[in-house]
Amino acid sequence: FIVSLGVSKFQDTRYDLKYASKDAIDFASFFNSSENYHQIKTLTLINQKVTKENLDTLSYFLSSATVNDVVLFFVAGHGVLDENYNYYYATHDMDFSDPSKFGISFSEIENVLDELKSLKKLLLMDTCHSGEVDEDDVASLSNTEFEFEDVQFRTVGNTTLKTVSEQQKNISEMNKELFIDLRKGTGTTIISSAGGVEFAFESSAWNNGLFTFCLLNNLKNGKSDLNGDQVVQLSELRKTVQEEVYKLSKGFQRPTSRLDNIQSDFVIWNY
Repeated sequence: FIVSLGVSKFQDTRYDLKYASKDAIDFASFFNSSENYHQIKTLTLINQKVTKENLDTLSYFLSSATVNDVVLFFVAGHGVLDENYNYYYATHDMDFSDPSKFGISFSEIENVLDELKSLKKLLLMDTCHSGEVDEDDVASLSNTEFEFEDVQFRTVGNTTLKTVSEQQKNISEMNKELFIDLRKGTGTTIISSAGGVEFAFESSAWNNGLFTFCLLNNLKNGKSDLNGDQVVQLSELRKTVQEEVYKLSKGFQRPTSRLDNIQSDFVIWNY
């Protein structure tokens, strides 16, 4: 089961992106070509189709997944933190001044996955602010300079973030609240494109978001097959994508794995 969401066009056009919707299409197209499975079911929603109301559509689509099925859930676009550091995936009709109004919270995504019988679930997030918030990240955010050409950051700026001093006072509370649902142990492995207060990159140099480019390119060229056995385990994919994104972004974007389901290191690709 493949669910792929990407938003490049927003009602508030100030926040439009170039490649997020293409990321979703490319992800679904690539994995739909896999010969690993007897049957592949795909649901791809982009731009105007990505709304909070369509969460029910996603749940219904995934409801028939059995315990042995593989579920891949991919999102690309803007990730937004509210003033309490809650993460929201930006929908087409997103109110960027009030993320909770139309945005899809991380807990809502987790709840969709939590309801499934499948033991092999992978959530991939090519958005900014999609990792655990870390004190060092917060402290260095205002001092970071970016010198890349033709690169757009998947961020809506710092308008929803408090000042650094205020952030540092609330680190412990932030760590309790942000992504707290991961502690439920739903069996989902989550690989995010960036740290909690980092920006995710997209560029014509990659014709995708950087995370999506590295994910698909490493599978296409065999770089994720670390032991040469013609299959790519989830752990191999995670390791190689993290390293490649970090390298190509010169250390500015650091993918993280927020929940490592070591008991289900399933095959994600077969050559």
